Amino acid sequence: MVAGHTDSTDFPGMGAIAAQVGNAGSLDGVVARLNANLTVLEQATYIGGAGLDRITALALDVAGNVVVAGYTASTNLPVTTGGAQPSNAGGLSDGFVTRISADLLAISNQTINFPAQANQAYIVGGTFAISPLAT
Repeated sequence: MVAGHTDSTDFPGMGAIAAQVGNAGSLDGVVARLNANLTVLEQATYIGGAGLDRITALALDVAGNVVVAGYTASTNLPVTTGGAQPSNAGGLSDGFVTRISADLLAISNQTINFPAQANQAYIVGGTFAISPLAT
């Protein structure tokens, strides 16, 4: 799995089914699944609203679902109902965390709670462990 952002309106791998099949704004996050050899794009989905949306972190939970985090300037980011903060708080952008099904076909509307992560460094372009796991 890989994640990032794009302004493309025809990002490959979307097909007719994806959690979000079209770019909803000028810049949306994108999550893509590649085969084991990194030679075939198997599935992809956009994540975003009408504003600028960027995915800056990706992790897989124990069930294989994709957890992404980033920031958004959108006031209509998908599936904020029932979340920890159901709407944009104003300002330039807000952070977000969302879970996407392992097949990239559904965005979860559940709240994701992370226990306190004391002494965890944020590593740009690297990896980090979430311990204990998100619930």
